[in-house]
Amino acid sequence: MVIELKKEDLLWLEKNHPNLTLEGKILNGQVKSYREYNKVAIKSKYSLEINFQAKQGSILPQVKEIEGKIKKIAEELELPILDLHINNDETICLCIYEKEKDYFPNNFSIKIFFEELLEPYLYWVTFYQKYKKPPWEGYAHFDLGYLELYAENNISIENLKKRISSEKLLTYKRYKGHHDCLCGSKKKLKKCHELLYTSVYKLKNELYG
Repeated sequence: MVIELKKEDLLWLEKNHPNLTLEGKILNGQVKSYREYNKVAIKSKYSLEINFQAKQGSILPQVKEIEGKIKKIAEELELPILDLHINNDETICLCIYEKEKDYFPNNFSIKIFFEELLEPYLYWVTFYQKYKKPPWEGYAHFDLGYLELYAENNISIENLKKRISSEKLLTYKRYKGHHDCLCGSKKKLKKCHELLYTSVYKLKNELYG
């Protein structure tokens, strides 16, 4: 799906990000932002390519960081780049598909995209680099991310079954709060990822009770 930018989108970009250049469906250039979270202010600056040809199943542009800065941050932190929400195709994972329409219930807005998704991500990764820990926990990857959505009632048990095999769901159902967290941190499930802990007990009650 090609995302069409409206006149107000273009005017907002011109005013707020004059360093970006639109060529066809690709927006290139440096994105500077200044954000604050829990009284910690962070300036960030990244060179990005924003492609308004959305992936199948998505309503969002595809974003890539094009100078290798995030890759270097992952190396500094000794983390797989996936943990900084970079997909195998080098695009940034800004939002799980199932939550995209929470941000855009009607029409796409470049202002909302930048202020609610892109700039918070740039803050998150810059904060992680500076303080060696994330400012907040994002959704987990793959199966665990869907379990977290299930815990928040963002997807039904029927949709969860479409995403995760019955065999894996049975495995997750056997976990208890004193077991090691599913994320691999070696912390106790109850003390690590609250949403995963909630999802395990919700599975026990709703599916296998």
